[in-house]
Amino acid sequence: YIGTISAEGTANVVTMVSGTVDEVLVEVGDTVDVDTPLCRIDDESAVLSLESAQASYNSALENYNSAQASYGGSDLSLLQEQLRQAQENYDATVSLHELGSVSQSEVDQAYQSLISAQASLDSAKASLSSSQANIRSAQVSVETAEYQLSLYRLSSPISGVVEAVNVTENNYTSAGTTAFVISNGNNKTI
Repeated sequence: YIGTISAEGTANVVTMVSGTVDEVLVEVGDTVDVDTPLCRIDDESAVLSLESAQASYNSALENYNSAQASYGGSDLSLLQEQLRQAQENYDATVSLHELGSVSQSEVDQAYQSLISAQASLDSAKASLSSSQANIRSAQVSVETAEYQLSLYRLSSPISGVVEAVNVTENNYTSAGTTAFVISNGNNKTI
């Protein structure tokens, strides 16, 4: 009889990125476990992208910390206290005006101080919110760059035997290439 013997559990390890293969770590016939490194593709550009994303994250974090410090802390306590005092001053000035003790211009000045304190608090909140959004965006960039970097290192998705190696050191491989075939040698089908 003529037949084909194949393993029931077979995994094709496909490259997700293009580049020069720096190192092939296994050969046909080698036994591998899950997550055993198979090869490494030149990742210089991905490393630079990750470093850039980390620098952007650090910068966003520094900007946020600087904004917090300039507004009196993360809870904006200084500006909130200024607003509370401006409100109390305005309320007192209005009461005194009703008694005839202060002029309308003094009421207007107290009102302007209240409006200014409210605007300062609103501006600080908006600035901190924007800084927090920048931090979140930079964090996503770091995570994306880390994921991209991980694509340059191929590892075995299953335990088994390396049946085929379709990449060679110092040669170019393109995305979508089946670089390795690994089979679970326990069960065979004819």
